[in-house]
Amino acid sequence: MRRDFDTSPGGTPRLELLGPGVAVGEPAPMPLPLEWAAEPLSAALTLASRARALIVDLRSDRPRDPDTVAFV
Repeated sequence: MRRDFDTSPGGTPRLELLGPGVAVGEPAPMPLPLEWAAEPLSAALTLASRARALIVDLRSDRPRDPDTVAFV
Protein backbone atom coordinates (compact mmCIF):
# COMPACT_ATOMS: atom_id res chain seq x y z
CA MET A 1 0.00 0.00 0.00
CA ARG A 2 2.81 2.43 0.86
CA ARG A 3 4.59 1.69 -2.44
CA ASP A 4 1.36 2.37 -4.36
CA PHE A 5 0.94 5.66 -2.52
CA ASP A 6 4.51 6.76 -3.26
CA THR A 7 4.40 5.87 -6.97
CA SER A 8 0.91 6.77 -8.14
CA PRO A 9 -1.44 9.74 -8.02
CA GLY A 10 -4.02 7.46 -6.38
CA GLY A 11 -2.91 8.60 -2.94
CA THR A 12 -3.57 12.28 -3.49
CA PRO A 13 -6.84 14.14 -3.27
CA ARG A 14 -8.32 15.80 -6.36
CA LEU A 15 -9.01 19.51 -6.19
CA GLU A 16 -10.38 21.56 -9.04
CA LEU A 17 -11.03 25.28 -9.11
CA LEU A 18 -14.26 25.78 -11.10
CA GLY A 19 -14.24 29.51 -11.35
CA PRO A 20 -13.98 32.57 -9.21
CA GLY A 21 -14.38 31.42 -5.66
CA VAL A 22 -15.59 27.82 -6.18
CA ALA A 23 -13.52 24.69 -5.58
CA VAL A 24 -14.48 21.01 -5.87
CA GLY A 25 -12.57 18.48 -3.81
CA GLU A 26 -12.61 14.70 -3.90
CA PRO A 27 -10.77 12.57 -1.34
CA ALA A 28 -7.95 10.30 -2.49
CA PRO A 29 -9.26 6.98 -3.77
CA MET A 30 -7.16 4.99 -1.30
CA PRO A 31 -8.08 4.99 2.42
CA LEU A 32 -4.77 6.25 3.83
CA PRO A 33 -3.47 6.58 7.38
CA LEU A 34 -2.91 10.16 8.50
CA GLU A 35 0.89 9.88 8.51
CA TRP A 36 0.78 9.39 4.71
CA ALA A 37 -2.21 11.60 3.92
CA ALA A 38 -1.42 14.74 5.94
CA GLU A 39 0.91 16.39 3.43
CA PRO A 40 -1.23 16.02 0.27
CA LEU A 41 -4.39 16.88 2.22
CA SER A 42 -2.77 20.00 3.64
CA ALA A 43 -1.72 21.10 0.16
CA ALA A 44 -5.22 20.55 -1.25
CA LEU A 45 -6.89 22.33 1.66
CA THR A 46 -4.47 25.25 1.34
CA LEU A 47 -5.47 25.67 -2.31
CA ALA A 48 -9.14 25.36 -1.40
CA SER A 49 -8.83 27.97 1.35
CA ARG A 50 -8.82 30.74 -1.28
CA ALA A 51 -12.26 29.66 -2.53
CA ARG A 52 -15.44 31.19 -1.17
CA ALA A 53 -17.29 27.90 -1.62
CA LEU A 54 -16.05 24.32 -1.37
CA ILE A 55 -17.93 21.32 -2.76
CA VAL A 56 -16.71 18.00 -1.36
CA ASP A 57 -17.57 15.12 -3.67
CA LEU A 58 -18.04 11.96 -1.58
CA ARG A 59 -19.90 9.87 -4.15
CA SER A 60 -17.05 7.38 -4.62
CA ASP A 61 -15.78 7.57 -1.05
CA ARG A 62 -14.66 4.52 0.88
CA PRO A 63 -14.17 3.96 4.61
CA ARG A 64 -11.42 6.22 5.96
CA ASP A 65 -8.88 6.19 8.72
CA PRO A 66 -10.56 7.99 11.67
CA ASP A 67 -7.50 10.17 12.34
CA THR A 68 -7.42 11.28 8.69
CA VAL A 69 -11.12 12.19 8.80
CA ALA A 70 -10.59 14.21 11.99
CA PHE A 71 -7.64 16.00 10.38
CA VAL A 72 -9.78 17.18 7.47
